[in-house]
Amino acid sequence: MENDDEPSERELVERARRDPEAFATLYRKHVAGIRAFTYRRCGDPHLADDITAIVFERAWKYLPTLKVADYGIGPWLYRIASNELASHFRKRGRGERATQRLANVRPVNGADPADQLQLAHDIEAVRAALGRLRARHQEVISLRYLAGLTPQETAVAMDTTPSVVAAVLHRALKALENVMNNDNGNGGDEE
Repeated sequence: MENDDEPSERELVERARRDPEAFATLYRKHVAGIRAFTYRRCGDPHLADDITAIVFERAWKYLPTLKVADYGIGPWLYRIASNELASHFRKRGRGERATQRLANVRPVNGADPADQLQLAHDIEAVRAALGRLRARHQEVISLRYLAGLTPQETAVAMDTTPSVVAAVLHRALKALENVMNNDNGNGGDEE
């Protein structure tokens, strides 16, 4: 909830076109969420930092022409992050990604080692399965669950309606379930 004394994001964007400190305020407001989203999606802290930097670099670049909706710029930033991640993963081999993600899984402190191993395996299985889905399905699951966006914010980030998001999300979750239940690993809904 916004304080009445604080400027709206629309006002901050207007000011940021002339004043870098206003952009710094927008950055501080959104950087932690964007960084967390990219990290949860890729599992690599260095890549998450790089993608986060790219998101705000692009935001700065397009600031002069940005039209800010009532709900702010958050969904737009998540869309940039999602697109950057998709672009990165298209360029990189799947086998290399899976190996790197497995190495980056951190154990939960104080947990039973067997539980830690199972959790690491489960996380890797979900990430690997997510990586085998078509880009639109990866995007909707990532925005809705990894970024924690509301259905409305997800719709804005995907440039569609909430009802389309619901339908795509339903299909995406079914596809994810199918990939994860496929014992030989050859299934999926790749494009």
